Amino acid sequence: MAIKDMTGKTFGMLTVIKLSRISGHSIWLVRCICGIEKEVLQNNLHSGMTVSCGRCRRLKHGLSSRLLIITITMTTGINRRV
Repeated sequence: MAIKDMTGKTFGMLTVIKLSRISGHSIWLVRCICGIEKEVLQNNLHSGMTVSCGRCRRLKHGLSSRLLIITITMTTGINRRV
């Protein structure tokens, strides 16, 4: 069975760089938005089980909250937390 090329695809905060190796399962080298590279099983990418490097997961939640506050302020002119 041929392996589908996932190079360049994005899963959460991870972008697939290349097929790293095959050892019973396809293992892909991915790069997180924070720059960390790691190997991830293809099944974990497709299932959504792995969506970040793990180190910047807290950054994602903090960034999302800040972006929400900025968006509300820009559209309404009122600075309020949601």
